Amino acid sequence: MFPIRPVPKTYSWGSDHRLQELFGVGTDGPLAEMWFSGHAASPSPVDVDGETMALDEAIRRAPELMVGTAVSETWGPVLPYLFKIISARIPLSLQVHPLDFEARAGFNRENAAGIPLDSPVRSFKDTLAKHEMVVALEDFEASVGFAPRPVQLRALNSIDHPLARAMAHEIAGGESGAVSMHRGRWSLRSRYAEAPSLVDDSDLDTDMPASARVWGHTQRRIFRAFRLAVTAAPDQAEGLTDALRAAASTCSDRRAGRIVGHALQAAEAFPGDPSVLCVAMLNAVHLSAGESVFIPAGTPHCYLHGTGAEIMTNSDNVLRAGMTPKHKDIPNLLRNLNCTPAPPIDPTAHTMQTLLAPNLAVYRPDLREFMLSCGQVGTDADKWWGKVAGRQRTTMTTYAQNVAPATAIPAVGGPRVLVCVSGRVRCTSDTQSVVVGKGESYFIPASDGRARVTSVGGGEPGMYLLASTSL
Repeated sequence: MFPIRPVPKTYSWGSDHRLQELFGVGTDGPLAEMWFSGHAASPSPVDVDGETMALDEAIRRAPELMVGTAVSETWGPVLPYLFKIISARIPLSLQVHPLDFEARAGFNRENAAGIPLDSPVRSFKDTLAKHEMVVALEDFEASVGFAPRPVQLRALNSIDHPLARAMAHEIAGGESGAVSMHRGRWSLRSRYAEAPSLVDDSDLDTDMPASARVWGHTQRRIFRAFRLAVTAAPDQAEGLTDALRAAASTCSDRRAGRIVGHALQAAEAFPGDPSVLCVAMLNAVHLSAGESVFIPAGTPHCYLHGTGAEIMTNSDNVLRAGMTPKHKDIPNLLRNLNCTPAPPIDPTAHTMQTLLAPNLAVYRPDLREFMLSCGQVGTDADKWWGKVAGRQRTTMTTYAQNVAPATAIPAVGGPRVLVCVSGRVRCTSDTQSVVVGKGESYFIPASDGRARVTSVGGGEPGMYLLASTSL
């Protein structure tokens, strides 16, 4: 096991104190993210046998020792995930992560154009699709994926503003307002309600994604409404914050009201930005500590507030449409936008969980690059898991489950990153044992074999995060 140090990211939306307290660091301004990374853009320093080097370099020098044969043969001599602890004081950008073929094409286009990899106007930093997952460490608010069409219409129709009305008109497709207030039951099956073959290709817009050829009318209408907001001029946001504030206080529909409330938070943080109305089209997600959401590439989303553990494929590709001072790339975002309404995906592995590891929560989306375990040791461990499990059982009826069927226990090999987030824990591998304190972290190489996290002794409490692949 090798000590690893996170790379700090001081973005303007970051926390003034949360990450500073967790990691015992001081900053002149907000601290937004701490990266545990093998990504070439920001590799973490790791201490290997008395020598400090970048993690990506350490892996290239000894891939079998660091990441193991299975990872090397599958992805090459790299860490296949990027692990972060993030904390948002205010909302951050409205964004989408690119699909794999779009990431490759975009990366090559920007290379051919001579745009440096570290340029602030570069959108594609690598050739990989970016799928990500966040696990809340405290109350965490986000907007993720498109809400059902009737809910979008109820939210937008409650906002007395010209742009909101224009967006609602696009989604309604010229139908009467009565249709927009329909409260019919919606389920996962509704995404298949339209037969794509019945939709004429002449209805395609040139800036729609390639997937639009198999979209139904609903997805195309949602695309056009979203595009209205992200391409609107700043003067079209005049009076928008007041309109959202009024709608949030008067909207009688509970679900639409939560969505409008999220849009209001965005508008208060970014006055004069019409793209905040896109938030009124997205599912409002509230996570308590221990709850999670998985965000596949192409899914529109924004984080509003809170602290969480974020893990993703080894990519730094972000396409932004608004709510940010950073570079926006609206054409490429629209080219990657998934406009199918769907509920947020909860990647928590519930199967056999409480029997196999009653003090451990495992978050495993349906891919191999990453998974995350969150555990508690010491005398309060059972109480902690009982609270988490109770919330998860409640949300199982709300969130779609998208969990690989193999196992619900944490990975026992491959490259792992262990971070202690409170108290102290002891990590014992096949080769050594170390005590890890709050804010400290270790890279556990594949050559260390199994790693077990326990209490330091005497029931001393501690909480930890363990990032790994799911191979």
